[in-house]
Amino acid sequence: MKTSKKTIRKVSFALLSLFLSMSFIFQDSNVLSKLQAAAIFYPRTSAPSKSDYHYYSDNPFYQSGYGMPNCTAYAWGRAYEILGYKPNLSRSHAYNWFNDNVNKGAFSYGNTPKIGSIICWNGGYGHVAVVEAVNGNTMTISESAYGGFNFRTKTDSITEIQKKDPGFQGYIYLGNFTNESIPNAPTLNLSNSGYHYTMSWNDVGASEYIVRIYCADEEMKVINVGRNFSYTIPLLGKNYWAGVSAKNSAGESPLSNLVEMIPNAYNLLGKAQNLGEHFYAQIGFSNNTYLVNVNNNAQLGNINSSNQAIYEFTRTANEAYTIKDMKTGLYLDVYQAASKSATNMQFYSYNPGPAQRFFIRKFNDGYSLQPECAPYMAMNASGGNFESGTNIQIYPIDLTSAHKLYIKKGEIKIPAVVKDYNGRYDGKPHSISIANVPSGSQVYYRTSTSSAWSLKKPTRTSAGTTTIYYKITNPLYFQTLSGDAKITIQKNIQKGYAKSYNGTYDGKSHTISFNNVASGSKIYYRTSTKAKWSTKEVTRTSAGTTTIYYKIVNSNCTNTKTGTVKIVIKKASQKGYAKSYSGTYNGKSHTIRMSNVAAGSKVYYRTNNRAKWSTKKPTRTSVGTTAVYYKIVNSNCTRTKTGSAKITIKKAIQKGKAKGYSGSYNGKAHTISFHDVTAGTKIYYRTSTRASWSMKKPTRTSIGKTTVYYKLSNANCTKTVYGTSSITVKTGMQKPSVKSYTGYYDGKNHSISLSNIAKNSVVYYRTSTKGNWTKTKPYRKSIGITTVYYKITNKNYATVSGSAKIAIEQKVTGIKLNTSLVTLYTPNTYQLKASITPANATNKKVTWTTSNTNIASISSSGIVTAKAAGSATITARASNGKTTKCTIHVNQNNVYIADGTYAFTSPDARYALTAPGSQAFTKLNIPTQWGL
Repeated sequence: MKTSKKTIRKVSFALLSLFLSMSFIFQDSNVLSKLQAAAIFYPRTSAPSKSDYHYYSDNPFYQSGYGMPNCTAYAWGRAYEILGYKPNLSRSHAYNWFNDNVNKGAFSYGNTPKIGSIICWNGGYGHVAVVEAVNGNTMTISESAYGGFNFRTKTDSITEIQKKDPGFQGYIYLGNFTNESIPNAPTLNLSNSGYHYTMSWNDVGASEYIVRIYCADEEMKVINVGRNFSYTIPLLGKNYWAGVSAKNSAGESPLSNLVEMIPNAYNLLGKAQNLGEHFYAQIGFSNNTYLVNVNNNAQLGNINSSNQAIYEFTRTANEAYTIKDMKTGLYLDVYQAASKSATNMQFYSYNPGPAQRFFIRKFNDGYSLQPECAPYMAMNASGGNFESGTNIQIYPIDLTSAHKLYIKKGEIKIPAVVKDYNGRYDGKPHSISIANVPSGSQVYYRTSTSSAWSLKKPTRTSAGTTTIYYKITNPLYFQTLSGDAKITIQKNIQKGYAKSYNGTYDGKSHTISFNNVASGSKIYYRTSTKAKWSTKEVTRTSAGTTTIYYKIVNSNCTNTKTGTVKIVIKKASQKGYAKSYSGTYNGKSHTIRMSNVAAGSKVYYRTNNRAKWSTKKPTRTSVGTTAVYYKIVNSNCTRTKTGSAKITIKKAIQKGKAKGYSGSYNGKAHTISFHDVTAGTKIYYRTSTRASWSMKKPTRTSIGKTTVYYKLSNANCTKTVYGTSSITVKTGMQKPSVKSYTGYYDGKNHSISLSNIAKNSVVYYRTSTKGNWTKTKPYRKSIGITTVYYKITNKNYATVSGSAKIAIEQKVTGIKLNTSLVTLYTPNTYQLKASITPANATNKKVTWTTSNTNIASISSSGIVTAKAAGSATITARASNGKTTKCTIHVNQNNVYIADGTYAFTSPDARYALTAPGSQAFTKLNIPTQWGL
């Protein structure tokens, strides 16, 4: 149901009347003092400035001519400043203030001093002052005196101050105030001993501390521990979060950092251990049974020569380890990455996930392996049985011996396997083989027990035996592996043989070929039985036959192989012939083309039957036909080949064309251009039909048009081509750069700038659209703006005109605010006003910012809006970067209604005072019921 603003206003005024009457009845213990939330009080220690509207411009005593120095003007202004709104206090003589307040019921009253209250005396004209501080039996007041001092503070015993002036009456309580501010959030730390968790935090000066413990599946626990700075609680079986807050009379701080508490048994095993970044070890139990890989299942077993059960531990980024079986290359793995109790463990191919990562946690004199995928489990011998064949599984941590493992580094020997080499000679180097050498190992070699060790592995290529001594070291293994092995190479049987060559002459060099020759063999050749053997290979290029004797020798073979073969080259049939050329004239040289000419042949040419033969091939460039006779001679061919061919060049069609020029003036010379002109063509030009032809190409530089007649002449083309084209140069377009001037006043002359202006241009200026043009550039020296109109003329360019400005500004030198301190109640507003100096500054823009939008916001026009209790700093920034600041103190005693009235609320703002059965304050969004 909607409620009109008018109805809300009536209800709120009715409530106000009812509440004020109640406050009169209850006096010191009235409902108002209980409903009002305590606001932070800021004592005044210095005199207010004359720009402070609380004491001057917006003060009724100042407005009526009885302003400061005056105790009533000061106390009324101080109350206005404290409350954030104009107080309903007497505007008469000081001796009327106390009784006037009692009669009106505006504020509660009593005989006990409180900070922010007004102390009243009625002797003579009376006197009023403001209580700024109360410390035990001592009190500090601030005051002013008519015809005396403008402002002072005084500290003395409460009794002495009350006796200071005659007729002490009591105190008018403006509200509940506190000197304290809400404390900062503490910083929470956590430690545990087994299942007992101790939370500790720093002292932030609060009167009490509240521990809050959260759990996903049970209610929040709240423990008020007073002024203690630690709290211990036993927790079992669930995940918890803890936080702590601090509290004083001003309120409760935000919650500290939340700390997770995981009360699971693996905490009892201690932190994850670092046994090294990379090492090899065996995993054993108390009865000397070991973790072994049986058909890729993790079981208990005994170690033997075939199953050494060596595992490579590699530390990961999150402090866990992967565990690799060195025999199979598979990794210890929680089956299907399960976290369920009694899940078996296996060996599986590498899969970089939490199922293959294990934390090594300390457990008494051994260790426990806790899988990352099951944080509440540990690796366990099934059923607590340590007999061979027992499955390894994951099981909830119960601190039994089934969880206790021994990781044995020192008993691991390097698992490398060394083998001899035994084979027949093949010309290749051979050595011993070493397999399964762990990463990070160093292997050393030597070929005698007295020689030095070397990292270079020895090899053997020739027949015989070499003994190699080896030594393998690794910092991750306890023992060095050493021993010896042999390289044995036996002599081979020489199976090599030669193969003859038989072919037709092709101009290339040929020889015999060999097959199955043992590596490292030497081959000797000779062409007669009386000649000396030579390693130089025998070849033949020309037609004929060569007999070759050969011998294959190798000390690594049991025999020497000999034999006889031949190189046979038969004469070829000459297949060469000529091909005529026939084409259109293109200015290039052409000739006949020879094909299929046998290698090594000589070709002779002549152009008639009587001419001498020549090896120079005839060519033709011009139109016509040339007959070419040829002869192909080669002693390696069965005959000499002769014949004739022709070179024929026909006249071309002249395709040349002219292209005119058309463009804007740029000061350069321009002319026509040609394309597709046949090679060797001569071009003639003239600029009228009566002028003589010339080979000089006409050009044009200035604006205008020139007609060009041309003639393309070439004896090798079918006709002479005539035509016309033109050179057109149009008026150019200037693109000058024109810049306005903007700067601060410096007493110097300034003007616009122009650049990129064409040569021979003339620039004219004027400062109004009706003024006369002049070549003198205008300037400005004083603050202000001058518009400069310009035009640029040039006979070869279009006229360019436009305008630019000379702007000289006055610098900003400072910025001031109308006040430096404002006290407000939410959601009241205050207009801050900024003054820019000097008054004639060009840019008077002011930018406003607030240090805390939750406390006080600021509009672009300087209107401050109070949001919540606290302090914020408003900064005003001038265009030159200079700043000034104002402090905003915000108190929040009441909840504000949109129509301008107030609703009275409980200190925690959970309840509002309403008449029974009245319409709810729906805009307050709080319960509308009686109660505190």
